[in-house]
Amino acid sequence: MIVLNEWILNDLRGDNGRGAQEESFEFLQALRISPERIAVLRGTPWLIKAYRLMKHSDPFVQSLGKFINQAFLLDLEKCLSLSEFDIVPLPEGLREVDLKNDRYLFEIYYTARADVIVTTDERLIEKVRMIEGLQLALRNDFLRTFPT
Repeated sequence: MIVLNEWILNDLRGDNGRGAQEESFEFLQALRISPERIAVLRGTPWLIKAYRLMKHSDPFVQSLGKFINQAFLLDLEKCLSLSEFDIVPLPEGLREVDLKNDRYLFEIYYTARADVIVTTDERLIEKVRMIEGLQLALRNDFLRTFPT
């Protein structure tokens, strides 16, 4: 189970250039045919951005948004969709860390018993590096080795 930070949506929207857009789409295509799943939490910035892709003014970005929706969000085999009522409490050590807007990623991670959170935020990784059993990976490192 994989928790993806918002970088994937920013990439698909084209915010990080055409190369990142293509790389992220290729990753999603590989993820789609792999046994891996993603986990999301309804009502979060991630899901809001994902749905906005389908209404983007650029038809190509719209098609990428529709791909995420059909290949993952609507497919229970590929996506675990959690509600706020499903969320388990964060471990004590993590509750003490100032996670700001990223708290929901860790709530998803622990509730879904995910394997990894994939992020571009090196400061976030540094903040939580002492939390035992918590796995985070940087986007570029993860994409370079996926699928393993």
